[in-house]
Parts: sequence; structure tokens; C-alpha cells
Amino acid sequence: AIDSALTNRPDAALSQEQINNAQRSLALERARRTPDLTAGFIYDKYGNAFNNFTGLSVAMDIPVFNRNQGAVNLAEIGVNSAQAGFDNAQAIVRNDVIDAYDKLTIYYQQQNTLPADYLSRVQNISVEATQTYNARVIGLLDYLDKIRTYQSAQLNYITLQNNIFQAQQQVNYTTNTRFF
Repeated sequence: AIDSALTNRPDAALSQEQINNAQRSLALERARRTPDLTAGFIYDKYGNAFNNFTGLSVAMDIPVFNRNQGAVNLAEIGVNSAQAGFDNAQAIVRNDVIDAYDKLTIYYQQQNTLPADYLSRVQNISVEATQTYNARVIGLLDYLDKIRTYQSAQLNYITLQNNIFQAQQQVNYTTNTRFF
């Protein structure tokens, strides 16, 4: 599940893309270290001083000794920052998946602790309470107490089933994969 999440989650992919962009920026800044030498040919038919002027131009960038060291250092810091962000994103993804899986495991354990005939026993509470009340064996307060117990047990079971479903969907969401 963790491998699936690291592969499929967009936030993990985004952090990987940020590393790639930072590495491209570093390569660009390293390429800018070398001063550019530019040579050109100039022809001007009616120039300000001479007619049919022909010339040759040669130019070179001024920072010969600096060699773009500040921008290269900044790009290296950007790569390190992007790597730290990537590690953080992976840790977040792992924690999200582990938390979702732990919740699902807890709810499955709660469901497994219920007896096999739990629903039939809960249903019997209602049926027996109604029968004994109709036979005038118990009073109205006892009958209402048993019906409340029945309702509470049913609601607890429905809540447990809902929690299991929500935990399954949370695992699907955190992994960005359909497991359930």
C-alpha cells in the first residue's frame, strides 16, 4: 500500500518534479559559468561617419573571474531544499497510509470480537420484549428499557459498519488506489 501511494499520489509526484526542476536549474547555472564569446560582422551602407562601413565585432561577458558562483550556490541550495521537501512528502505519505491502515485494522478487530450470532441476539431482544410486554409479564418502563437497548445495539453495529467503510475509503484515498 505504501509503494502504491508513493507511486500514485500526486503530492509525491509533485515533490519529485520539484527535484527535477531544481536539478535542471542547477545545470543551467553551471552552463552559465562559462563566459559567452560573441563574434559578429557589421555592415552599414549609410552610417553616421562612413558610407558602406564594414566592421567586425567581438564581445565577451564581464564576469570572467566570478564564474556565476552565487547563482550556482543558490541552485545547489534549491536542489537540497527540493530533496528535503521530497523526503518530507514521502514521510507524510507513509504516515497517512499507516494511520489509515491502523484505523481499518482496529475496526476489523472490533468487528471480529462480536459474536457470530450478534445480530440475531439483538433482534431477539426486541421480539422477546414485545412478547413479554403483550403477555403483561413486564411493565412499560422495562419494555422501553429493552427497546432502547435494542436501538442502541443496532446503532452501535451500524456505526461500526460505517466506520469500517470509512476506513476502507480512507485507505483508498491515501494510496490513490482502489483496494476496496
